[in-house]
Amino acid sequence: MKTLCILTAGKGIRLNKYSTLINKALLPINKKAAISYIIDNFPKDTKLVITIGHLGQQVKDFIQISYPKRKVTFIKIKNYSGKKSGPGKSLLDCKKSLKKDFYFVSCDTIWKKKIKNKEINNWMGVSERLFYNPKDYCNLLSVDKKIIDIKDKTYASKKYRHFIGLAYIKDYDLFWTGLNNMKKNAGEFQVIDGFRNLVKSREVKEKKLQWFDIGNFKNYNFTLKKFENFNFRKSNEFIYLNSNKVTKFIYSNYKIKKLIKRTKKIKLFPSITVYKKQFIQYKYVKGEIFYKLVNEENFLKLLNLLKKNLWSIPKNKKIKKICRKFYYKKTLERINLFAKKYKFNKDKTLKINKVNIPPINDLIKKIPWNEIYEGIPSIIHGDLHFDNIIFDKKKFTLIDWREDFGGNIDYGDLYYDLSKMYGGIEMNYDFIKKGRFSYKEKNNNISYYFQSRKKLMNKLKSQYKIFLKKNNFSLKKIEILKCIIYLNMSPLHEYPFDKLLFSHGKFELFKILKKYEYIS
Repeated sequence: MKTLCILTAGKGIRLNKYSTLINKALLPINKKAAISYIIDNFPKDTKLVITIGHLGQQVKDFIQISYPKRKVTFIKIKNYSGKKSGPGKSLLDCKKSLKKDFYFVSCDTIWKKKIKNKEINNWMGVSERLFYNPKDYCNLLSVDKKIIDIKDKTYASKKYRHFIGLAYIKDYDLFWTGLNNMKKNAGEFQVIDGFRNLVKSREVKEKKLQWFDIGNFKNYNFTLKKFENFNFRKSNEFIYLNSNKVTKFIYSNYKIKKLIKRTKKIKLFPSITVYKKQFIQYKYVKGEIFYKLVNEENFLKLLNLLKKNLWSIPKNKKIKKICRKFYYKKTLERINLFAKKYKFNKDKTLKINKVNIPPINDLIKKIPWNEIYEGIPSIIHGDLHFDNIIFDKKKFTLIDWREDFGGNIDYGDLYYDLSKMYGGIEMNYDFIKKGRFSYKEKNNNISYYFQSRKKLMNKLKSQYKIFLKKNNFSLKKIEILKCIIYLNMSPLHEYPFDKLLFSHGKFELFKILKKYEYIS
């Protein structure tokens, strides 16, 4: 049985905003944590030694949830930041747990090739592709695949290749001897002094691998583009998938508690099987997202199911005050947040898709808020678009439900679900996730486009309107709320989708307010 040591203790400050709420080892790439890419590249019987420091409990909880049967030793690193910190110091703290040959890897490196645990020589992983940023990396010079020289974060010729932060250490005694004498480099204690002693005393081979560096903001975004079509997710919530489990990171523990309470009451939601302070987990639901299987027949089935098994209206419940808080106050907060994000003037007139659109503040004032506040108290999902509905041709399952509505976990406004669905028919979020949209901005002119299943969606809209009329729901309210929802979503997402949402929300709000003669 081999041992793998993974360093996760550092703050990851080069990742900027990405590492403020979550440990960098848990950053998702195509719905899989960075550390999972590492672990899954080794045989299942590999023993794990994992250092934890910055947001270390997150790492510990995630590993325990995702790999409950694995042998794992967690090493708590006290000095994971400051003058006495660095990967070299963290690794040295693991010495007692690494008294035989072992693999070493930094948590911000990803590679595609599986490691088979059939090792003969010491080796260090090098990048197949030469980035040539010698001052950002440790650089290795090889002759006949044997490493003969190491230059760490300093000038190196193009004959050198970047060390990817992955290595196999056979002669561990020599490695530890070198590491005991490590010196600070680039403001931190590095692991490289251990490798220098190995190279000086024993043969160390290079191992060329297809490498993806996620150690800084630029490189992480580069890697995301290689694995994903578009970064759709929020900054404080991430989803991780494997063959039979869905694990969700949620920064707010308060929110997790509410989600658990709600899922116990609603059969259409998957049951949460495991939870930790910032994680929930439920069984992977087989089927397809509803966008892939939707047609008029299936849509009618869905509407009838929701009416019967979800949208139940409790007696003697008041909703007006909650709606005022959830719609009006939240909308103002989100618009201010978006304005702060991009430092724009909310009182400015813009041309969007060749139409002059009044300032957002003027449009907000024209919304018939008193009508919007007259909601219908009901059990709701809270994010009910087709991307959050799993269908296996027989059964519907609703995923990614809201934790509350204006602080209330027992019920919300039925119009919110109806409007979310209407907005998802108009803007197909599965296409958005594939990057099938465009956004251009120059001076005060904005143009945007998003792809949709236009012919099918128009049929569904017509069908939906019949359902709404039959059940005495106000189409006007739903159309206005749809726009409010787009605006509220905008600051929670990344560029350019955030700007697309805001521009489309503003454009549609103008059009609909004009349609119902709230503006001339």
